[in-house]
Amino acid sequence: MRQNCRDLQNKLGRATSCRKQDNYGRKTFGIWKSLKGPKSKIRRVYINIAGVEYTGSAAIEAARADTEARINRQFIPKNRDHSPEPFTLDFWSIPQTVQDVYASKGIRSLYSWQVEALSLAGVADGSKNFVFSTPTSSGKSLISEILLIRSLILKKRKAIVILPFISLVEEKCSDLTEKLCSIGYCCKAFHSVIPPVFNNDVDVAICTFEKASIMINLLITSGRMCQIGIVIVDELHYIGDPHRGFILEGIMSKVLTCPFDPESPPQIVGMSATLSNFPALSSWLNAIDYTCDFRPVPLKQHVCHSRCRTFTFHHHL
Repeated sequence: MRQNCRDLQNKLGRATSCRKQDNYGRKTFGIWKSLKGPKSKIRRVYINIAGVEYTGSAAIEAARADTEARINRQFIPKNRDHSPEPFTLDFWSIPQTVQDVYASKGIRSLYSWQVEALSLAGVADGSKNFVFSTPTSSGKSLISEILLIRSLILKKRKAIVILPFISLVEEKCSDLTEKLCSIGYCCKAFHSVIPPVFNNDVDVAICTFEKASIMINLLITSGRMCQIGIVIVDELHYIGDPHRGFILEGIMSKVLTCPFDPESPPQIVGMSATLSNFPALSSWLNAIDYTCDFRPVPLKQHVCHSRCRTFTFHHHL
């Protein structure tokens, strides 16, 4: 074993020790490490699956190559005799490590409406913009995340996720990081005083309206908008907000009209639980629209009364 490892090291050049796992079962190959350099300066090093150390831009490229290799292996169906069902995440090419994270959160299959929405022509392959409206807690986020992951892997381009508030941005960044770090993608939150600079080491930018607007301006002026494969807008109904709606409208206008690859423009995905001008909005975005009233848990309406009297709802009132 040791001789074989030495032979491998001689072929690869500067490499780490034999391929193994530490006492906690963590892999020591195909990972990022922080090492102390001269004067206790911390430097980031990537050790690829062959055991070679990389730093700087070479480390980023090596990490991407490893990610693609892992993903390609995970896309192979476990049962070659039977293709996966559309209600499974396997069917939509979600890597197994990401599926494991979803399973830990209790998500192992899709609802019927989610399969129906993803099956609309041009939605899953990212060739058409998509706007949909379903009730709260019906599973809108899963749809957007499936489209995001497919865009990252299949288009090999970056993504922008836009939300109205800082708290939602931080929550979404934490959630996506947990799901995407296992396949080598980096997520970063942009809000308040954080400069909206989309660096090469960031794959998914989660932004407030204001930061997204500035970021897209910078991407357009630097000619890098072609690097974006998908733009996801949550709480799309804020486009009608009297105070901040114009910012979101400006973002959508810039994405729709900016120069891009005509064969693969960035896909716009908008979602909300309450969209009053749904047909007009989908027409403006040149998007496929979808709506349903599915609720995983029935909505119960109650009226509190100080005298504890029973209140009867009348449909004619």
